[in-house]
Amino acid sequence: MNPVESYIYRLEGEEREIASYLHDLFTERYGMTYKLRYRIPFYDIKKWLCYISPQKKGGIELCFLHGRWMEDSQGALESKDRVQVFGITYRKLEDIDEGVLELLIEDAIKLDKEFSTLKKLPK
Repeated sequence: MNPVESYIYRLEGEEREIASYLHDLFTERYGMTYKLRYRIPFYDIKKWLCYISPQKKGGIELCFLHGRWMEDSQGALESKDRVQVFGITYRKLEDIDEGVLELLIEDAIKLDKEFSTLKKLPK
Protein backbone atom coordinates (compact mmCIF):
# COMPACT_ATOMS: atom_id res chain seq x y z
CA MET A 1 0.00 0.00 0.00
CA ASN A 2 1.40 3.41 -0.95
CA PRO A 3 1.54 6.35 1.54
CA VAL A 4 -1.62 8.06 0.24
CA GLU A 5 -3.66 4.86 0.40
CA SER A 6 -2.30 4.19 3.91
CA TYR A 7 -3.31 7.70 4.92
CA ILE A 8 -6.85 7.20 3.62
CA TYR A 9 -7.06 3.76 5.27
CA ARG A 10 -6.24 5.32 8.67
CA LEU A 11 -9.24 7.66 8.41
CA GLU A 12 -12.48 6.48 9.96
CA GLY A 13 -16.13 6.25 8.95
CA GLU A 14 -17.51 8.86 6.56
CA GLU A 15 -14.12 10.55 6.21
CA ARG A 16 -12.58 7.35 4.87
CA GLU A 17 -15.48 6.80 2.46
CA ILE A 18 -15.28 10.35 1.11
CA ALA A 19 -11.48 10.37 0.81
CA SER A 20 -11.49 6.96 -0.87
CA TYR A 21 -14.18 8.04 -3.33
CA LEU A 22 -12.29 11.23 -4.24
CA HIS A 23 -8.96 9.37 -4.52
CA ASP A 24 -10.46 6.79 -6.89
CA LEU A 25 -12.16 9.50 -8.95
CA PHE A 26 -8.97 11.54 -9.30
CA THR A 27 -6.71 8.63 -10.15
CA GLU A 28 -8.96 6.38 -12.22
CA ARG A 29 -11.12 8.85 -14.13
CA TYR A 30 -8.78 11.83 -14.43
CA GLY A 31 -5.40 10.08 -14.32
CA MET A 32 -4.00 12.33 -11.61
CA THR A 33 -0.79 11.45 -9.84
CA TYR A 34 -0.69 11.74 -6.07
CA LYS A 35 1.72 12.18 -3.21
CA LEU A 36 1.67 13.01 0.49
CA ARG A 37 2.77 16.61 0.98
CA TYR A 38 2.53 18.41 4.29
CA ARG A 39 1.14 15.09 5.61
CA ILE A 40 -2.00 15.17 3.42
CA PRO A 41 -2.79 13.77 -0.08
CA PHE A 42 -2.13 16.11 -3.00
CA TYR A 43 -3.21 15.36 -6.57
CA ASP A 44 -1.45 16.64 -9.70
CA ILE A 45 -1.70 16.71 -13.45
CA LYS A 46 0.95 19.21 -14.52
CA LYS A 47 1.30 21.02 -11.20
CA TRP A 48 -0.35 20.70 -7.81
CA LEU A 49 -4.06 20.71 -8.56
CA CYS A 50 -5.92 19.86 -5.35
CA TYR A 51 -5.68 18.17 -1.98
CA ILE A 52 -7.98 16.53 0.54
CA SER A 53 -7.88 17.43 4.19
CA PRO A 54 -9.84 16.05 7.18
CA GLN A 55 -11.58 18.79 9.16
CA LYS A 56 -11.51 19.12 12.94
CA LYS A 57 -15.30 19.35 13.08
CA GLY A 58 -15.67 16.29 10.84
CA GLY A 59 -15.75 15.82 7.10
CA ILE A 60 -13.22 16.13 4.31
CA GLU A 61 -12.38 19.39 2.58
CA LEU A 62 -11.45 19.17 -1.09
CA CYS A 63 -9.23 22.17 -1.80
CA PHE A 64 -8.25 23.52 -5.20
CA LEU A 65 -4.92 25.31 -5.29
CA HIS A 66 -6.12 27.68 -8.04
CA GLY A 67 -9.61 28.05 -6.56
CA ARG A 68 -9.45 31.83 -6.69
CA TRP A 69 -9.49 31.72 -10.50
CA MET A 70 -12.07 28.95 -10.92
CA GLU A 71 -15.48 29.76 -12.43
CA ASP A 72 -17.55 27.96 -9.74
CA SER A 73 -20.91 28.96 -11.25
CA GLN A 74 -22.63 26.84 -8.57
CA GLY A 75 -21.06 28.85 -5.73
CA ALA A 76 -19.82 25.63 -4.10
CA LEU A 77 -16.31 26.80 -3.14
CA GLU A 78 -15.41 28.66 0.05
CA SER A 79 -12.27 30.71 0.62
CA LYS A 80 -12.24 30.45 4.44
CA ASP A 81 -10.16 33.66 4.42
CA ARG A 82 -7.57 32.12 2.09
CA VAL A 83 -6.36 34.17 -0.87
CA GLN A 84 -5.73 31.49 -3.50
CA VAL A 85 -6.93 28.10 -2.22
CA PHE A 86 -10.70 27.56 -2.21
CA GLY A 87 -12.45 24.39 -1.09
CA ILE A 88 -15.64 22.48 -0.52
CA THR A 89 -16.32 20.38 2.58
CA TYR A 90 -18.15 17.07 2.43
CA ARG A 91 -19.49 15.62 5.70
CA LYS A 92 -21.17 12.55 4.18
CA LEU A 93 -20.64 10.66 0.93
CA GLU A 94 -24.21 11.60 -0.06
CA ASP A 95 -23.23 15.30 0.12
CA ILE A 96 -21.17 14.93 -3.05
CA ASP A 97 -23.01 16.30 -6.07
CA GLU A 98 -21.20 14.50 -8.89
CA GLY A 99 -22.25 17.06 -11.51
CA VAL A 100 -20.90 19.99 -9.52
CA LEU A 101 -17.76 18.05 -8.61
CA GLU A 102 -17.06 17.20 -12.26
CA LEU A 103 -17.43 20.85 -13.27
CA LEU A 104 -15.01 21.91 -10.53
CA ILE A 105 -12.43 19.26 -11.44
CA GLU A 106 -12.61 20.02 -15.16
CA ASP A 107 -12.22 23.75 -14.50
CA ALA A 108 -9.26 23.07 -12.20
CA ILE A 109 -7.64 20.90 -14.88
CA LYS A 110 -8.15 23.63 -17.48
CA LEU A 111 -6.50 26.19 -15.20
CA ASP A 112 -3.70 23.77 -14.39
CA LYS A 113 -2.87 23.49 -18.08
CA GLU A 114 -3.05 27.27 -18.58
CA PHE A 115 -1.04 28.13 -15.48
CA SER A 116 1.63 25.46 -15.99
CA THR A 117 3.31 27.62 -18.63
CA LEU A 118 3.21 30.84 -16.60
CA LYS A 119 6.12 32.03 -14.49
CA LYS A 120 3.80 34.05 -12.29
CA LEU A 121 0.12 33.57 -11.46
CA PRO A 122 -2.35 36.24 -12.62
CA LYS A 123 -3.67 38.77 -10.10
